[in-house]
Amino acid sequence: MGFKDRLRRAEDDAKDDGVVIRQRDGSVKVFPPGEVWREVFLTRMSLLRDTPRDSEVMDAVRGATPHSRAEFEARWGRMTPGVGVLGREGWVEERRLTEDGTIEHRFHSEGTEEAERLRAQAKGSGPPREGQHW
Repeated sequence: MGFKDRLRRAEDDAKDDGVVIRQRDGSVKVFPPGEVWREVFLTRMSLLRDTPRDSEVMDAVRGATPHSRAEFEARWGRMTPGVGVLGREGWVEERRLTEDGTIEHRFHSEGTEEAERLRAQAKGSGPPREGQHW
């Protein structure tokens, strides 16, 4: 059995025990599913705290091949999640995690069409559906 075959077999074995993220530089990173779940959750919660989070898992996904990233996002969710913060006065602040791990803000004043749309969406339909704005 050649080196590539042994490497492929080791990667296949790792899949059984972990989340495999293939990097664009050819390397492979493997994380326990519990760690991935925790990092995805904490990264999303960082949007509510408005504090970007450093994460080895998220950094690995940012450096992943397109196929590996698509597999990750299909299982764990998008890498650029967003949340809306609704103010009692009627304003809405949107926060989205960007590709580089920073948080982007959009503020919609009370009574604007976008604020009203987002407030109605939050009351009735839950999170945005795929393809919807934020």
